[in-house]
Amino acid sequence: MTTGGNQRVDFTELLQPPQAVSQFVHRLTRGLRSHDRRGPNRGGSDRRDEKRYLLPLRVDVQPVDSDFNPCGESYPVVARDISASGIGIRDTRQVKSQYLAMLVTTPSGEQMKMLTKVVRCSQSGNVYEIGGRFVNYSNA
Repeated sequence: MTTGGNQRVDFTELLQPPQAVSQFVHRLTRGLRSHDRRGPNRGGSDRRDEKRYLLPLRVDVQPVDSDFNPCGESYPVVARDISASGIGIRDTRQVKSQYLAMLVTTPSGEQMKMLTKVVRCSQSGNVYEIGGRFVNYSNA
């Protein structure tokens, strides 16, 4: 991932094996209660099979196009929630790219680089709620 420039993303640095991402999420959420959005007042809108954890984390994102070339500058956002299969972030900008390269930083300073496919971008007031599914290069 680059910062401040539009260079090609180095996937040898960015992509983690799916097992490494899953283990990272497990370490991160150990001891936390999950947040189930399928409650009686939610109308069953959550389609995830995995538990979702509300966890505000710093995430540096960089839009990348379908050929995985940067198509915008990298910038920081805050994650809303995370699960074994994806992440939800809030942003003041509408995401127009199909993929986002992400660098997630935990409160203890641990970092994980990953690629997400944008599956949802909806406006809520003056912010956009963006849902991303973790992918790797071979299944993107």
